Amino acid sequence: MEFFCPICNSNCKKLKSEGAAERYDCPNCGIFDLSYALTSDKNLNEILKHNKHLIAGYLYETNRLYDHPVPLTSSSLKNIISDPIIPKTIMQQLNKIIIFLYKELEAYSDAFNIRDIPLSIGYARTFRELTSFFDFLTNIGYLSADIPPYYKFTFRGIQYAEQLITTNISSNDVFVAMEYRDDLLSAHNNAIKPACSKLGFNAYLVSETEHNEDITDKIIAGIKTSKFVIADLTYGNQGAYFEAGYAQGMGLPVIRTCNQGWLEENDKNKLHFDVNHYNFIMWKTEEELKERLIDRIRATIL
Repeated sequence: MEFFCPICNSNCKKLKSEGAAERYDCPNCGIFDLSYALTSDKNLNEILKHNKHLIAGYLYETNRLYDHPVPLTSSSLKNIISDPIIPKTIMQQLNKIIIFLYKELEAYSDAFNIRDIPLSIGYARTFRELTSFFDFLTNIGYLSADIPPYYKFTFRGIQYAEQLITTNISSNDVFVAMEYRDDLLSAHNNAIKPACSKLGFNAYLVSETEHNEDITDKIIAGIKTSKFVIADLTYGNQGAYFEAGYAQGMGLPVIRTCNQGWLEENDKNKLHFDVNHYNFIMWKTEEELKERLIDRIRATIL
């Protein structure tokens, strides 16, 4: 029996229901679980109606990241729209296309039939919009238009794709690693986020985005898609150490911070021996942290 995807209206398969949700397998959105509560909520349906291209893109991309069905619920819908994975600019949409095509590439000479490409890889609303994205990438020299509707990478396009993948050059996201205590969460909201925002970056904690994926998957995906990482090692949080080390292993810049008052009240050896040689931002007040972060980001990232 043929079904239409409730998100993008493509032909899709309806799989076995999972609890209080229907499971769909859509070529444009991937596999996802749509909760019955969401489909019956008129206000949420309005959000769904006006953001279908963003939700389809999010579902498809997270399917590829986690390789398991994505839950779409009443509580998660609003968070999805503001999730850092969603492109905020046209250039970010184009970069999503470049990265997708590069990961599909088996040989340099491979050609891509645009009719086989899901709209969701570029968060496109229509096939016409997707075609305009491909034409733009051709005009700036990253793709070449072979025999229509086929496109190929140029050498310049390969170089740009590899630069995107290894440096997250287009990302405006900043992954923040820290202990989830009230004083540090306050520092995040009043110092780290404003400092990053002032310079055009979006700082976020994994705890800020509702998710049902495995927490480690979410953390690793967040780091991989970020421009750089800010790790506050106050209280010696082991998760923050791991996340900073993982980011550094990927070649991402890591800015390390620590509350000076906490450090002075404890044995200074509380800072792990293999990181205490880094140039930490030691801070006493949120205002000091904010100003020093702005200076450090300007000096090392911009």
